[in-house]
Amino acid sequence: MIGADNRGRLWKSFGWLLIPLFAIGFFWQPIMRGQVLIPGDIIGLVDPVWSSTVRPQNALLSDVVFQFYPWQQFLFDRVRHGELPLWNPRQLAGTPFLANDQSAIFDPIRWLTLAVGWNAAQSFLPMEIVRLSLFGLGTWLFLRRRHLSPTASILAGVTAMVAVPTLAWLSYPLFAALAWAPLMFYAIDGLRNNARSGVFFLAVATAGQFLSGNIQISLFLVLASCTFVFFGQKLSWSVVTRFLLGLMLGAMVAAIQLLPTWSFVRQSNQFELGRRGYATTSFMTALKDGKWIGWTSRHEIRTNIEKALPFLAPTIHGSPTSNNYRFVAGDPNNNYNELASSVGVIGLILALVGLITSWRERLVRWMAGFSVVCFGIIVHAPVFELVNYLPVINRTDTERLRLLVAWALVVLAAYGMQALISRHESRVRRLVVIVTIMIVSLYGLVMLADGPKPIPKTEVALVILSGLALVAGHLIKKNWLRVGLIALAVVLVPVATLRTYNPSVSADTLFPANDITNAVRQAIGHDGRVVGFLSAGSHAPLRPNSALVTGLDDIRGYEVVRLARFDTLTQGVLKKSGSYVMNISGYSPILDILSVRAVLMTDADVTKHAQEFLDRGWIDIGDTQGLHVLSNPHALPRAYFVTSVTQVTTATEGFWLVTSPTWNTQAPVLETGKSIVAAGEPNVIPAQILNRSANTLSVHVDAPQSGWLMVSDAYTPDWQVFVDGRKGKVIPADYALRAVTVPAGGHVVVWRYKPRAFSIGLWLTIAGLVVTTMVGLWTLRQTKQPGLSDGPKT
Repeated sequence: MIGADNRGRLWKSFGWLLIPLFAIGFFWQPIMRGQVLIPGDIIGLVDPVWSSTVRPQNALLSDVVFQFYPWQQFLFDRVRHGELPLWNPRQLAGTPFLANDQSAIFDPIRWLTLAVGWNAAQSFLPMEIVRLSLFGLGTWLFLRRRHLSPTASILAGVTAMVAVPTLAWLSYPLFAALAWAPLMFYAIDGLRNNARSGVFFLAVATAGQFLSGNIQISLFLVLASCTFVFFGQKLSWSVVTRFLLGLMLGAMVAAIQLLPTWSFVRQSNQFELGRRGYATTSFMTALKDGKWIGWTSRHEIRTNIEKALPFLAPTIHGSPTSNNYRFVAGDPNNNYNELASSVGVIGLILALVGLITSWRERLVRWMAGFSVVCFGIIVHAPVFELVNYLPVINRTDTERLRLLVAWALVVLAAYGMQALISRHESRVRRLVVIVTIMIVSLYGLVMLADGPKPIPKTEVALVILSGLALVAGHLIKKNWLRVGLIALAVVLVPVATLRTYNPSVSADTLFPANDITNAVRQAIGHDGRVVGFLSAGSHAPLRPNSALVTGLDDIRGYEVVRLARFDTLTQGVLKKSGSYVMNISGYSPILDILSVRAVLMTDADVTKHAQEFLDRGWIDIGDTQGLHVLSNPHALPRAYFVTSVTQVTTATEGFWLVTSPTWNTQAPVLETGKSIVAAGEPNVIPAQILNRSANTLSVHVDAPQSGWLMVSDAYTPDWQVFVDGRKGKVIPADYALRAVTVPAGGHVVVWRYKPRAFSIGLWLTIAGLVVTTMVGLWTLRQTKQPGLSDGPKT
């Protein structure tokens, strides 16, 4: 038999087993059905190439299937072919892949699934289970280090796992980065208590969140950790030094991602604008112009109040899984995911109980203060609004602070659980009853008062039932029954209402080949491009990033950050939907130089808009399942040789020539630093593409005389070119494309994408890994020595 002491020790370690088991159990249905955790049923709703009448289970998660899954597919495919993809040649006429950050190609959890052997689609489910487990275990470990009971710590870990922001952003880089937050705070708290493992764990957590693909959440976490380490008590220089060392080592390990991302952002237009447009106004200008007021009209006050209500009632504006959701103020950016912030009604009750009963705790005061400040920023409250104009912060989306606030509320809720489990004073009983009645009543009133939408009766009933279970659990004397009722109160509503928020489908529904894709493939050949056209809306055929799955190259892109030159060149050709390039506006000669050999149109658009293409010699090659493929006989080859070019001294001069109505697309404009007008008749000689991979393009050209080899792929100074093994000079051509000078004769020209930022980042990462490993080994050796401990044991 197991003695009482052994049972106690076993229960203290039970979180290692219980929390991962909960994560696995939460997804028992897709596991048993052999499905993938990707909302593939959205494809048929928005893309006529794979049209379907099936209503998607959650249409709000389109980024997962149209952005993250194609990136994952491309990464896994290239790595298994022995290549680390730094460049994506299939979108936007070529664009940085590693440097876009959200592709997160160095995410350690992603590589774990790759190493196991899962394919891209299969990997999503185990990735999210591991991330959920990391988030829950980190919360448990952090609270155990803060001397909370094993039971309260485990329940808090589970609460963090089923919080609305966690499940709403589960498959997004936002949560991938947030999952490392508890481990960061665990490490920092260890540093403050002289734990020898603090530096190592802080370095690992810092690197992990930087490599997870959302630089905004990473920045917020670093700023939060800086305020946490200095809050509430006098620090020694030793703690400060070790804290900075941990952050520095983590940043060094992640340098292979951070430096290319920074370089790419600086080459884009996004850097000047920021995520919400605040970067266009300086802090001092905002201060002088009264921007600190925040709320300047009744409409703004009402809108921000409506945006704050999901902290209490997550379905106050409906739910995307019930198909009854409404955007706050009619703005699609104010959707369920963007406003997700609730830890549940019961979680909020427990957080308030924890705040009242444990106010003297330094951590409770910090979490409460952090939540209040972030809430003020989120709702653009007076004075708090100025934070949005601070340097660096003005380039982020501070609405995403909701995720950090939710975790802070979970920590406060843990103290409330501790009070319910271990304290039985009449004062605490009265407090629990009063707070429960107050919050549940407020929830009910808010749900009843919010507009003419159906009230989710099941959810309301479950909230009331959970409140009763919470009160009953505190009044019952038997410990196991009390814990059971509190646990039921915590998980009942989220498990019942959010378990299917992230739909699963069969893998064979993800962008399968069909008659339409086969017709397009035949029209564009092995090196052409295709675009979808739609006269209105954003649901053009062949959603942009599907090219990474189908292999049909595109000039559009489901990308927030894009190369500035390409963005500027195509501004009159490509139409944006939000931050993404989803459609084309109509015919343009720019399509010819980008090697667009086909445009895909619906029957309705052919009737209304095909004529402008047909009048310029395009050919309608037929109707396939309600979609027409228009073929472009004037599209230039992907690689070709010319002798007649116009040479200019500046990029601006080149841009105006390329966008001039009289420009001849077969006479390229090159930025050579000279000013020479094209002479002679344009003569385009196709070159032979020998090999094309993510980072390399090999071309054979037979040049009858000296001239230029043109490539209709996007220009960036990070490309290198070699003519017969000799390094050449990459010349910006047609403002946003590439060229190189070649002498007469036959030549093999090799283009290699080799960003300097990646090379520097690689060496910094290697150095960071070596030092972090040495710190880890030293820590392990120290903790094994008799008489040495790693911080407080509870």
